[in-house]
Amino acid sequence: MLALAIMMAGCGFRSTPSPAPTIAPLATTAPTPTPLPTFTPTLTPTPHPLTPSEIFERVSPSIGFVDASSGSGSGFLIQNRYLVTNAHVVWPADSARIVFPDGSEFPDTPVVKWDLIADLAVLGPLDVNAPSVEPSYDEEYAVGSNVYLIGYPGEVEEFPQPSISRGIISRLREWPREKLTYYQTDAAIAGGLSGGVLVSDEGKVIGIAGYQFDTYKFGLAVSMADVMPRLNDMIAGRVVDGLDRKPLAREFRGEHEALIEIRSPLEAKTFAFWPQEQMRVKFELEGDEDLLFFIRDARGGFPNVAETLSDIATRKANFLANDAPYFTVVFNRFGQEAEGTLRSTVPLLAVEDSDDALQPLSPDSALRGASDFPGDQDVFPIDLREGQTIYILVESIMIDPMIRIEQSSFPKGETLAKDQNSGGGLLGLDAELSFRAPGDDRYLIVVHDAGLENVGGYHLIVEDFAEPMPTPIAPTPTPTPIPTKFGPMALYIRTFAPRITLFYPADWWTNRQDCMFFQADCFGDSKNKLVIMVEEKKTPKNFSLEKYAGQVAQSIKGVEIIDETRFMNPQGFDFVIKHLRSDDKALHFWMAATLHQRTPIVLLFMMSDVETLAEKSDEASPDPESNAFSGGLEAFEAMVRYIIDNFDVQ
Repeated sequence: MLALAIMMAGCGFRSTPSPAPTIAPLATTAPTPTPLPTFTPTLTPTPHPLTPSEIFERVSPSIGFVDASSGSGSGFLIQNRYLVTNAHVVWPADSARIVFPDGSEFPDTPVVKWDLIADLAVLGPLDVNAPSVEPSYDEEYAVGSNVYLIGYPGEVEEFPQPSISRGIISRLREWPREKLTYYQTDAAIAGGLSGGVLVSDEGKVIGIAGYQFDTYKFGLAVSMADVMPRLNDMIAGRVVDGLDRKPLAREFRGEHEALIEIRSPLEAKTFAFWPQEQMRVKFELEGDEDLLFFIRDARGGFPNVAETLSDIATRKANFLANDAPYFTVVFNRFGQEAEGTLRSTVPLLAVEDSDDALQPLSPDSALRGASDFPGDQDVFPIDLREGQTIYILVESIMIDPMIRIEQSSFPKGETLAKDQNSGGGLLGLDAELSFRAPGDDRYLIVVHDAGLENVGGYHLIVEDFAEPMPTPIAPTPTPTPIPTKFGPMALYIRTFAPRITLFYPADWWTNRQDCMFFQADCFGDSKNKLVIMVEEKKTPKNFSLEKYAGQVAQSIKGVEIIDETRFMNPQGFDFVIKHLRSDDKALHFWMAATLHQRTPIVLLFMMSDVETLAEKSDEASPDPESNAFSGGLEAFEAMVRYIIDNFDVQ
């Protein structure tokens, strides 16, 4: 405006001057200037950083301890009546116990809504005296800004007090599909801090803690500015994740007996049950002998239910349970049609999986699904022509997604293609692959958590292949059998690092379905099996292979150690081998443990029907044209040594 005024003042009109009459000057008096009022600007006070003590005093009264049925976590108050936490803290229960720092307790607070895509849950309403937190509605916090985490890490007390830790904002990460920003911070996010708050040095809540990366010593907290609209919608009763899953109540009416019918290769029947504390629970499965079941708790753990192995599927179970939800999954280990009856001493609630599509997907599909329980495998059929290529992507922050492509016809065969982490994404865990159909057929897109233990939502995107998508994957051709003194062998090459190679009998099937209770690959026939397990975490520098092998052997219940050896194979891998036998002498195990670049690898060989086969062991010898197990116990052990001798990592 000043420039405009100057410009206008310098652009007045000119006229020719006229003579003016002479006027005698008058005496003048200098005027007394009138002082103008001094302008005092109104200043907006700049927020000043608070001390850690001031921040804790301001925020901590609003932070609640969440005591859920299968774990604990943290939460915070909004709208003066509702508590926000992570969905994975309370899932799958319909309520949780909430305790605040002033000692107020709410033993049965209902879950209002879940958001299984963004990992959020709202509980309430609460009649509480604590104030709501002050959320920040902007994301203008620079990298390097001081931040504080407040919550309840690793709590064991019944009425705990929150804790505070300090760090900085290390960087920002984005999840474009959900339009969510995450703060990366070196403030320690330990177990129990999930649902806690990330606070600025002004005392405002800028994020919700949810993810920790122990190996790299940092955590992620989702921006409050991004999630507040979702939280307000959840409190209003609206569905924000597109899934609208219902919680599991502690008490429900159910039958103690269930009919099992398997009608598709990847079909499984799942039942929930919720026993009382220290209740003895018994299960028995009758029917086709290839039907098995396993039991997992809500956190993906295996209770010790079987008489011989603590984490292998069984047909009978007898164990002491906790006051927490459990899931029983019944399946056919060979992926064939089967029928049977499951009986239990506790009521069973059939879990219907709404993600298993009944109609085939099209190559331009985008949908949301969820791994609803540990071990859940969602199956989506798709019809493809020979040579047609599709691109598949699965994004998630709650599970480590795995994609598998299977054929839809019986019997279930080898996986045609699979991927775990190629898609990158916010956490580096998204799965993606391109698949070229080998023929006109109906195929199955299978989505599940890679460890078959985590629960949560995901995005599934299926598109026609176009550059620069991943190179199309054609099914691996059937390997040419390699003749050996133990019969024809096939070469196994592990898909993920470390890329293990070894031989196995060519007439064995390779069936992940039968291996769904392991983070492993499986091979075998109707009586015997080889399981390959790779630990996710690297070992410390002072790691003892003997101690590790002993721990693995101890995890196999109901066995005795027959023999132990240690040797180095021709490729330079140092193995500890333990020969174990079940108490009923019906099973023999050879557990072989080794290391590759501080990554533990275990080969577990299992041989059944030993008594029958051992009768022939003195007179029989390996037949190059037949399965090695026809030679009995000695031939089996010799074959184990042969496989270990040829073990290598590419």
